[in-house]
Amino acid sequence: MQEHSPSIYQKLAETDFHQKLHDVNPETDSMIIGDVGVDMLNHAANIDWQRGQVTLAHEHEPTVSHEGEPWQMDIMATSPDAATLAEYKETAKELLGDDVSVAVVGLHRYAQTWHDLLGLTGGYYQDGKGGVQYRTGMIKTPMPEESLRSWQVQDSRGAILGKVLNLPSQLSLLQHRFVSGVRSRDAVQYAQLHSLLKNEEQKGAVPDSYQAVVESFAEHQSKLDRARKRLGMVAIKSALLGVFEHHESIGLFVQGDWKRAISAMRQYRHQLHEKYTDNKDDHEEK
Repeated sequence: MQEHSPSIYQKLAETDFHQKLHDVNPETDSMIIGDVGVDMLNHAANIDWQRGQVTLAHEHEPTVSHEGEPWQMDIMATSPDAATLAEYKETAKELLGDDVSVAVVGLHRYAQTWHDLLGLTGGYYQDGKGGVQYRTGMIKTPMPEESLRSWQVQDSRGAILGKVLNLPSQLSLLQHRFVSGVRSRDAVQYAQLHSLLKNEEQKGAVPDSYQAVVESFAEHQSKLDRARKRLGMVAIKSALLGVFEHHESIGLFVQGDWKRAISAMRQYRHQLHEKYTDNKDDHEEK
């Protein structure tokens, strides 16, 4: 996998990304999730659970592969307000430039919607009582406060890169973001994060408050496992998403990522055209 420069981590430090996002709304937290957030955690030299601080390994090159496509910066904010989320996205785009694709998600307002019944993805919801729950379709589980706790990330020189969603929750997003479970494209990242969490648990580093997050998501997983075994909407959607997963453009549409979906379709069309041209040339040579 080819890595590209300039580094997205370098951009985060040079643009004061952490502070600029904080200034959007000091009363709302925002944190990096997805590929960049997972990469940061997987290359941590040290995790201070009490202070909520991650220090990257010195030998880790601060780059994230994007295989010729724009880097994808996924941000989660602890707000359901559409205007606030839009401001986060606009600020991030201005700071990172056109070669970074920015997506922002927030808390969903408490409501039973058609998305819960028909949707294929999960997310955090306000529970209407001041708490938070995680829902995947119709399956919902209350989450402890630490579930949405962010951690500050710095490189080996001490430069602040931003904030990421904490390790147990970041791991669980990979596992529960889709009703079908961990996607094949996320399998390696998931295995690395899972191994990291187990190592931290074996060292006795995980505080009880974060262990409660692990247990809550384990409960959520049990509910999903039982639902998948029954002939119902969860089982049907899991099967459908398993098919969609092999077609990147459809999977991106499912996530609501229209721009990347269109880009994937164009790339697929280009590949088909090249394959057709090669076959035509081979036929003419014969």
